[in-house]
Amino acid sequence: MADQTKFFEVLQKVLENLTSEDLVKFNTHLIEGVVDYYPVIPKPTLQFAIVQANLSEMVKAYGTRDTAEICEITLRIMNHRDLAQSLAGIKGSLYPVVPYAQVLHDGLKNQTVITIQGQVKSNADQFQINLHKDSDIAFHFNPRFNENGKQVIVRNSLMRYAWGPEERELSVFPFTPGKPFEVKILCTDAEFRVEVDKKPLLNFTHRIKEINQIRKLTVERDVFIKQVTIDPIPLWMTPQSTDVLNDVISENMNIIIPLHVKPNAKVFSINLIKDDENNILFHMKPMFSDDGKGIMIVRNSKVNGVWGSEERDTPSFTFACGKSFLVKILCTSKEFKVFVDGKFLLEFKYRQFDFTKINKVGIREDVIAWGVQVEPCTFLYVCFNSYLSYKK
Repeated sequence: MADQTKFFEVLQKVLENLTSEDLVKFNTHLIEGVVDYYPVIPKPTLQFAIVQANLSEMVKAYGTRDTAEICEITLRIMNHRDLAQSLAGIKGSLYPVVPYAQVLHDGLKNQTVITIQGQVKSNADQFQINLHKDSDIAFHFNPRFNENGKQVIVRNSLMRYAWGPEERELSVFPFTPGKPFEVKILCTDAEFRVEVDKKPLLNFTHRIKEINQIRKLTVERDVFIKQVTIDPIPLWMTPQSTDVLNDVISENMNIIIPLHVKPNAKVFSINLIKDDENNILFHMKPMFSDDGKGIMIVRNSKVNGVWGSEERDTPSFTFACGKSFLVKILCTSKEFKVFVDGKFLLEFKYRQFDFTKINKVGIREDVIAWGVQVEPCTFLYVCFNSYLSYKK
């Protein structure tokens, strides 16, 4: 019952991110049957409550885990990949059994965290956690409890059916037969970082560099699993975020923000911040009417807690409710230039600030954002910026 409650709580949040049109499509896919071996659900009147009723019937018929899989497949068919990935992330907490396998459809990313909570069997010889890229194993984590009388954690990778050199040296062995554990694996651009029971244990430098192609997690041998979770926290559960920038901002650098505007959005904001929200170098706030149409894009800055004068003229309004966009903010010598899906939108001249002091990006209100990055602007963007300056 607890699993069903959790599943419906998660699914409720997912459905809130669908437009009424998409909700009808979602229900239609359910009642037509997603894959051949699932029986067809009788077609009722298409209403929100009916969607929930259908799902309740599916849980009774197939169980929570299979229903979660059906919904995940349905969302993927509808091209809602982020929402589908969110549902994939909760399946690990629904009756996990060993050997355990979970498909990571969109692969790993920088800052993805895999958390495995479990218990070592009392008579354990070894267990394995593996991250796979097709037939290769990008990371093999293998605690062995009695290898010639010693305890050792072997790390390795398998490429083209051949194992690489083993990494074995460690000063501690944090696992005990019969005892619970929590393993966290953080994937960065350079390495996997492993923590056990909230204590750093080891790093493993990537031998397979294409982390976005690492699409399967397996757990095998002498452990019980209580729960497996994949972070970052599902996007639809984190409407507000602040990303700390590790890169130093300089001229002709782009701040890149992938985002999804919620279906019933009223307002959202992007803030380029120095240290805290008392100093916002650039505040951009698109506003929507009750019927979802764009009203204006407000721009401003805040110095020592005091807002400046707003700029409200909006010659074009690129954003739309329920849609995804790629925002690029180009830092020039005099101003920020905002591009949306490659098209110039607006500019904002610097006010009393050194733009190189930007160290955070804040995302607020009715929008989902993820994977904020900083990168040098391309030659084409530099030329376009020069052209815009010339046109003035």
